[in-house]
Amino acid sequence: MNTHLTIVPVNISLENEKIYSLAEAIKTDFPLKYSSINIEPNVNISIKNKPSFFMEMTTEEKIDFNSHFPSNTIHYGFDTLRNDGIFKYLRQNYHGDIIALTDHFVLSFLGYLQNGSAYPEDHVSIVSNAVIKRLGLDPIRSLEIITLHELGHLHRLDHDISRVNKMKYCPMTPIHEIRSKNNISLYDTLQYELRSNKYCDKCKTTLRKNSAP
Repeated sequence: MNTHLTIVPVNISLENEKIYSLAEAIKTDFPLKYSSINIEPNVNISIKNKPSFFMEMTTEEKIDFNSHFPSNTIHYGFDTLRNDGIFKYLRQNYHGDIIALTDHFVLSFLGYLQNGSAYPEDHVSIVSNAVIKRLGLDPIRSLEIITLHELGHLHRLDHDISRVNKMKYCPMTPIHEIRSKNNISLYDTLQYELRSNKYCDKCKTTLRKNSAP
């Protein structure tokens, strides 16, 4: 079923060629998913109560914290986001699937939230360049990879949130390592992860899925 995708730069000056490159990558990996992709002008939104506690956590605390959310990247600030203007703005102004790119608060999440409640039809992925930099990745390449990985959670798991939440991901393991070693598309990255038990050299942790895909 074809749907519309909107890419919204938020509070950043991201070069146009980068955003268009992201759109082209999505078209390549999701040829049947999106009937149209629209790139919006930069949106400036005031971010209140920017959280800072996460970077003071230990590695073990980060892993435990991230295990509750469906992503391979660092998550935090759900309460801040739910009370902030950015999510309300996106839901009021855009329909279909949304990617919001931002630098101004360190957050990467797949949102099924609207006014604090769960609505499976609401697809919002926010990817922070600051997260990528803190993980020691190349922002130019990794922004595409992580963003499309978030989309993979949406479309390869058929909105099965209960199953997603049972899986554990390490915030230290770059997705591009999986892709480069196995020569697989971004579209198939999540499926590969679900069938693999990965070991992270940085946190010395073996990550196993808790339920079969």
